[in-house]
Amino acid sequence: MKKEQEQLKTLRIALEMVQRGYKFSNIDLYKSHPVNFVVDKENKALIPPFVTIDQLGENAANSVEEARKDGEFFSKEDLLRRTKL
Repeated sequence: MKKEQEQLKTLRIALEMVQRGYKFSNIDLYKSHPVNFVVDKENKALIPPFVTIDQLGENAANSVEEARKDGEFFSKEDLLRRTKL
């Protein structure tokens, strides 16, 4: 019940932001921050953080940010091997 209440609260905020003219992009493996929204000036949108993915915690999100510093991910398996996903 609490999870659904939190989701509803988040969706209401997102709806209000859209009504005020904000746009959201998709989560981006190379641009998303672990816990904060990122401003995408090029597309005039907000990129959601990794923790907005259901059941993805902060430690796993941080591991993606760290692993991408070592270069591009070449496959899903590479992503899984280099992170805590």
